[in-house]
Amino acid sequence: MTPWWIILGGLAFALAGGYIVRSGLRLRGVPDRTGWLRVPGEITEWRTGQRIGPPDGTDVRTHPRYPVVRYQLPDGSLNVFVNRTTMDTGLYLTGGRVEVLVDPQDPRRAELSTTGRDQRLISWGHLGLGAVFVVLGLLVCAGGVVWLLVTS
Repeated sequence: MTPWWIILGGLAFALAGGYIVRSGLRLRGVPDRTGWLRVPGEITEWRTGQRIGPPDGTDVRTHPRYPVVRYQLPDGSLNVFVNRTTMDTGLYLTGGRVEVLVDPQDPRRAELSTTGRDQRLISWGHLGLGAVFVVLGLLVCAGGVVWLLVTS
């Protein structure tokens, strides 16, 4: 293998890491929920995301499952929403009690109280993994350059 292929491979690895870091930065925009009401809720079911694969049904993989949560509005009526982040079905069982954040300006807007934390955790995971890819890619590039200089 020539040093040029090593340098190009390192650059590709670093670029992939940059893409992962960029996706982590996009996920960091967790909205501020200060002032939202905390009310009890219950997970009523799990909704599977959009199916992946051809329409003939030969591929049955699906996106993650999202919890459907029921909670009581301040006026006493019940509301239901599908949480925007997926959760571990073993951690949040159907019928399980959860804490819901409700927008006091529009009580129909709600999310699980752990949604922001989960989104931040995923963001930091992307940033960390992407940084590792970038550093390793740059180290491989540097090794290829050194090899090129030594063998020339």
